[in-house]
Amino acid sequence: GFAPQLQGSRALVHVDIDARQIGKSYAPTHAIVASAADLLGELADRLPALDGPMPRALEVQRQSLLPSHTIGRIAPQDALREIQDLLPRDTIYTVDSGEHFLFAVQYLELDEPDAFIVMTGLGSMGQSIGAAIGAQLALPHRTVAAICGDGCFAMNAFEIATAVTERLPIRVFVFNDGRLGMVENGHEKVYGRRPQYPTTPRDVCEVARGLGAAV
Repeated sequence: GFAPQLQGSRALVHVDIDARQIGKSYAPTHAIVASAADLLGELADRLPALDGPMPRALEVQRQSLLPSHTIGRIAPQDALREIQDLLPRDTIYTVDSGEHFLFAVQYLELDEPDAFIVMTGLGSMGQSIGAAIGAQLALPHRTVAAICGDGCFAMNAFEIATAVTERLPIRVFVFNDGRLGMVENGHEKVYGRRPQYPTTPRDVCEVARGLGAAV
């Protein structure tokens, strides 16, 4: 699912504590084997104190993608912007594995260190709703939102019934493209063929409503 326009002409630096992971998915222009603590500690020691506006070289850069253009559909990056406009700045986002995860990494703007929960170890599809339930139980005063794909929703949608039973006000945003997009793209990238993995027919809202959620 990685697209060249996400990187543009800038350097791609891969930092990982495990040297075997360097370059495993993408070809970096620079590689650093270090823990996050060591890397950030060294950067903090070497960079001058930041008084006033942030230097241009340290600004976070985000690539702009084309806005929504298909009638009746919204582009993922636009959906994420609208979600953030609606929810408080300290919202906790739990994110599933899939193409929507890549957009979430790129376009979610977070202020709190605990505001992004994702299990990348095994690429667990469907974990975001359960993770949202756990986060809401632990921090009932915070807004919690699950961002999942339609394929992930199909795997663990019944956790919505758990949230309803426990009266937990989690929000669930389903990015529905009617297919297992990352699976199709992965087959094309790895095997050079593109089998179809549709998730239709499925009415996400009707399923959620049937489980007791407000839609």
